[in-house]
Amino acid sequence: IADETPFVDAALAYFAAGFAVIPISPETKIPAVKWDPWLADLAPATIEVHWTKHPNHQVGFIVNDRTLVLDADSPGSSAAVKRLEAAFGLKSNFTIETRRGVHYYYGLAEGAFARTQAFDTEKQPECIDVKANRSLVVLPPSTNKTIVHCDIDHLEQLTVVGADFVDA
Repeated sequence: IADETPFVDAALAYFAAGFAVIPISPETKIPAVKWDPWLADLAPATIEVHWTKHPNHQVGFIVNDRTLVLDADSPGSSAAVKRLEAAFGLKSNFTIETRRGVHYYYGLAEGAFARTQAFDTEKQPECIDVKANRSLVVLPPSTNKTIVHCDIDHLEQLTVVGADFVDA
């Protein structure tokens, strides 16, 4: 998905790859629809109808309970993710550059649990924000979002991490 990909095409591609996509009001992090009714009816036809009516709506993703997104909003937190990956001998195979940093995507191993948590980047620049079950993440080609690294065709192919990684 390139920066110039139409939002409808990006939403359909992400949906086909297992992402629970949701329309986002332009240049915001605000969903353009109510989450639960949208997710209950989520299908290619629903996506096409919505984005045909609202072609400028950007693309978001509702993180599921088997996915973890580490949000590094500073050079310090990005370095912390790299140290964490090195300590566990793994690497995210899907990363997105954002206006402030990088999103690192992982699959959660069976039995692993993650909880959403955010930090004040100014006060704690090495802390990593955690996006977990039912968090909203904005995806490319939305404003200030670009795929940096993608070695997956489906969400189920994300690098899998266990409870020890999440705890660390």
